Amino acid sequence: PILLLTFILYSTTLSNYFIINWDDDGYIINNPMLKDFSWKSIVFMFTHLHLDNYHPITTLSNALEYHLFQLNPTPYHFNNIILHLLNTGLVFYLIKLLLKNKEAAFIVALLFAIHPMHVESVAWLSERKDLLYTAFFLLSLIFYHRFITENKNNYLMLSAAMMLLSCLSKSAAVALTPVLFLIDFYEGKKITIQSLLPKIPFFLLSFLFGVIALFSQNKSGSMNMVAHFSIFDKIFLASYGLVFYIAKLFVPLHLSSMYLYPVKMNGFLPMQYYLSPLIIIAVVLLFFKYKQLQK
Repeated sequence: PILLLTFILYSTTLSNYFIINWDDDGYIINNPMLKDFSWKSIVFMFTHLHLDNYHPITTLSNALEYHLFQLNPTPYHFNNIILHLLNTGLVFYLIKLLLKNKEAAFIVALLFAIHPMHVESVAWLSERKDLLYTAFFLLSLIFYHRFITENKNNYLMLSAAMMLLSCLSKSAAVALTPVLFLIDFYEGKKITIQSLLPKIPFFLLSFLFGVIALFSQNKSGSMNMVAHFSIFDKIFLASYGLVFYIAKLFVPLHLSSMYLYPVKMNGFLPMQYYLSPLIIIAVVLLFFKYKQLQK
């Protein structure tokens, strides 16, 4: 029922075109990497940045679509919907593994499927990278959970392979490594040398693709957008970003396609930025308290 409802909700995007002058032209319409679907072209995708970003798996998916459908936008949008449905199913399976509760998994998957904050990733073709990296990200977590519960090394290798594919889809996948520790904590696993060793490949992947992301973003000039903020400011900016998205998860109002950096008044950020770390600390303490009550 969730998948059917989600497809119906997003079926209106099938009549959408590309968004000109907002990345779709650069990533798809005028992307020279898509024109020649050959081994030479594929090697080029994996060895070069495009528009100062490195996501060759995403580019490869668009190249295949261009090879089959040229610039007919409907198949591109259809594939985005299918990927979102796949991710919804993976969310259901992962939550069921963790909570051992089908009803809870159903609710989480439903929220993931229809939440307004996911509209951009599905309806905007340039966000194909979000859908792809999420699919491999979730698969990696699922295989890792199977590894720690069944102690089979093949699941660990599959998990690392999925993380690699996730990183090749979008560099945000470097955040997967700390999530593994959260799964360990949830399953009652203690941090030991023996538990750290299997995570070495994940640490290496996070480091490698983190460096690539910093290099590419610095080359694009994106780093200059926050250059005038101090290290102290950036801590509060990051904290506020986390709190902001948690708040939008529960109250998805006044959503926008772009959120601007704040203006400092008399050398200070708005007050909510300084309060955000306190909110994060409170949430973490409540989580640990909840875990203690469960014992």
